[in-house]
Amino acid sequence: MINIIKNVVDESIDDPTTYKQYDMFVLIIMAHGRCGSVADGRYGNVDLADVYAELSHEKFMAFRGKPKWIIIEACSGDRELFYYSVTLHPTVLLSHMLKKYFCI
Repeated sequence: MINIIKNVVDESIDDPTTYKQYDMFVLIIMAHGRCGSVADGRYGNVDLADVYAELSHEKFMAFRGKPKWIIIEACSGDRELFYYSVTLHPTVLLSHMLKKYFCI
């Protein structure tokens, strides 16, 4: 999985016009997971930090300044599932989710 992401990023580095016609990037990962990682059938677990680093504006220049949506549907090991109210302030929600699901 991480190799596929790296290939997309490398294509955009080799030819910055490769993805010029697109306005946003969407990555959907559906896999088994553990705290802060998802399972990759070939290479074991992939740290989500590595995925985020590959898609950062420093590396993924083709989408610098454009929205990048990363949707992850994965179990989180033995952690319990929580549903969040949309009435929570976004920073409170994000902080709570990072602590709960990414062990931050």
